[in-house]
Amino acid sequence: EAEYWGVAGLMLLSSLVALVYVWRVVEVLYFAEPSDAVKALPKQKWEVPPVMLLMTYIVIAATLVFGSWTECSLGIAESAAAALLEVGGGR
Repeated sequence: EAEYWGVAGLMLLSSLVALVYVWRVVEVLYFAEPSDAVKALPKQKWEVPPVMLLMTYIVIAATLVFGSWTECSLGIAESAAAALLEVGGGR
């Protein structure tokens, strides 16, 4: 609405650069063959510690809960926005 095309262009460019970097990580993690050094490791070295697995499941559960039950996070966001608008003079 404000016609800040330069800002919009920079945001688009930075998003595309971030996509390239993130895609490189995804490509290496999921599509590349493991190196010979990794293949030579004993199988037990590949296992994930139970605490790390538990934390992963907690984050997954929180993502599903707060992604489905949005009243909680929406209420916090509305309160923060109202406080910012109140402090900023309604601009």
